[in-house]
Amino acid sequence: MKLLFESWRKFLKEDEQEEFSSKFDQAIIDCDECGNGMIGVECEKPHYSSGCLEGKGFKKFGEGSFRNVYALPGSAGKHYVLKVGTADPVSKMMNKVESDTDMQRKFGELVPKTYKHSEDYSWIVMERVYPWEGSNDQFIQAFFPAFADKEYIKEKTYDPHQSVWEFFKDVSEKIVENIKEGDEGKDSSLNIEFVTPEEGKGKKNWQRREMGYERRVEFEKTLSPFYKRFIDLATEYNIEFWDIVARNVGTRADDSFVILDLSVFPEGVNASGR
Repeated sequence: MKLLFESWRKFLKEDEQEEFSSKFDQAIIDCDECGNGMIGVECEKPHYSSGCLEGKGFKKFGEGSFRNVYALPGSAGKHYVLKVGTADPVSKMMNKVESDTDMQRKFGELVPKTYKHSEDYSWIVMERVYPWEGSNDQFIQAFFPAFADKEYIKEKTYDPHQSVWEFFKDVSEKIVENIKEGDEGKDSSLNIEFVTPEEGKGKKNWQRREMGYERRVEFEKTLSPFYKRFIDLATEYNIEFWDIVARNVGTRADDSFVILDLSVFPEGVNASGR
């Protein structure tokens, strides 16, 4: 295991740029409002000054409840971004997850590559990718087309009025549940997703589960290997599907799908930080 880790670090080092030298680290440290001689400032580390970072050439282009995103100074900004945590400790956890060596190795096609992080994970440097500019339904149509047939949703699912994204979310959550708890076959709650209100009218839950089994199995045959890789990632890292939305996904330069922000939160915390 140690050998694998060292090999991975060597691989990262080969891509490391001059911008990631000790001077790079110091530029960020200088902007910590709670450190570097700023005695008397009452704030919880890390708490970085946006104006200070921008003064050192970082260009802010994203802001969230837990992290802010900056393009690196100069030409490096075309390829790398800095994610800086807010004072909320959840931000460090998110940075740590995205820096996970094992995840980067196993699911590198789905997540941006992480090149560098601070010792306490208050900031990380990542591959620059491009935020999705369309809607929730549009990114599902583009990358997970099995869920994008509106006629199928209308005629063969429990909620004929749900959106493409809602169908994707609900089914994906139950697929992960099936993986974690073991597929109960005809008694799986996932099957109910594939029984229309008319078909299920007057039926008990166990009857609806049995009714939807074959349709569910047929639908699963249409799921792409790429979607199954996505489900493997979601299962292993407990990704929250309610936060896999347009603002948190994007593409690489080759237009391939990538998750900008891994939606992994402690129990009881949602995307708004509450």
